[in-house]
Amino acid sequence: ENIIINIDKSGVYLPYSKLNIVLLSGNCKINLERMLDSIKPQKVIINSDNYRYNRDIWVKILEKKEIKYHDISSIGYYSIDY
Repeated sequence: ENIIINIDKSGVYLPYSKLNIVLLSGNCKINLERMLDSIKPQKVIINSDNYRYNRDIWVKILEKKEIKYHDISSIGYYSIDY
């Protein structure tokens, strides 16, 4: 079962214990490292509506923390099975 949270431009999120996918959209203004440490998602999806600058920074952080990610701008759509 996939439990997904969308963090949008408001940057507001609640840490869920069973969360496994985070969607970053709307150029959200968050401290990604802090969010990753509190939520511990299995995968992060970076929506194509985010600025390239933000996407590049997020990808570096995700690679450093060895967290799987999918950048829609680079790879294309992402399908989630329910």
